[in-house]
Amino acid sequence: MITRQGVLALVDLLPDARRVDRPDDALAWAGGRHEFLRLARAADIARLWTGDMSLAPALRARPLVFPTVDEYRFRISFEVALDRIEPRGFAELLLDSYAIRCGSRRAAAADEGTFFA
Repeated sequence: MITRQGVLALVDLLPDARRVDRPDDALAWAGGRHEFLRLARAADIARLWTGDMSLAPALRARPLVFPTVDEYRFRISFEVALDRIEPRGFAELLLDSYAIRCGSRRAAAADEGTFFA
């Protein structure tokens, strides 16, 4: 299980990641114009994105870990229950979300080795 503090520590490792305000009072981070992470204030739920469209069936097969999975034309938005995912798995999903939402240049600048040390 990953904690909220663990999530925040991972976000701090991403270049250009900055906290953004949301009208629904959720905690959110963006790199550039797009959010790559949203944390609900009331529950330990994170929203992330992926461009790997083949991932949708695998996410839907684990509804306790991924309670919401929304498919769009070119990406998937999904929720993750923080108390049901290991830190390494969350880090992989966070990096993927950062890449798809913030661009390949920012993603290339992220030091993946620090996420899995």
